[in-house]
Amino acid sequence: MKKTIFLSVLLTLTTISYAYVPMLRTGRSWTYYYYMHDTNSFQYCTASNSILSDTVINGLTYYKSDFTKGLLREDIDEEKVYLLDTDGVEHLLYDFTLSVGDSAEIYFHDTATEDPVAYSRIYITGIDSIVDSTGTVLRVFNYLTYNVSLSYTEQGYYIERYGADNGLIDYNSRIGYTGCFFTDLRCAYDESGNLTYMNHEV
Repeated sequence: MKKTIFLSVLLTLTTISYAYVPMLRTGRSWTYYYYMHDTNSFQYCTASNSILSDTVINGLTYYKSDFTKGLLREDIDEEKVYLLDTDGVEHLLYDFTLSVGDSAEIYFHDTATEDPVAYSRIYITGIDSIVDSTGTVLRVFNYLTYNVSLSYTEQGYYIERYGADNGLIDYNSRIGYTGCFFTDLRCAYDESGNLTYMNHEV
């Protein structure tokens, strides 16, 4: 499914100086549109994901959410986000240090069963910027990934602070094994419940 992000404010990265904006904070939440379909029709619904609490393990801060049994960790210095699975293994979810032309292996899994699926190599095709409702400048990473088993190319994007266009954790989960639903990030809220991001195209 081809996705296009239309932004009210588009900025040139080379003219802007900014600091990395963290994604994970207890109390933050995301709302998604889900598109469920069978052979005859589509069904549309919404669902929300939230960061519930945080804990310290071996000196590192991890976040518990309501959408995976694993724990999330963000390395602010490295500008990367990880998932700690139930076997105690960390997997890369986001890399905000990538440049156009770079690639990275990103972990994705089935959040319903918690079963690991695979790593998907994404290729960064462009980096844009937006300004959210708090006035914060955020980078938008556009990517392509190729599904070997189904022989097609998927494209999408992920946003600094807010994550991917179709899921914070399993944003590549639709590739290769679902085939029955798609998701779109609709909006996001901060720790106080204030709306900070709205996607007007979904």
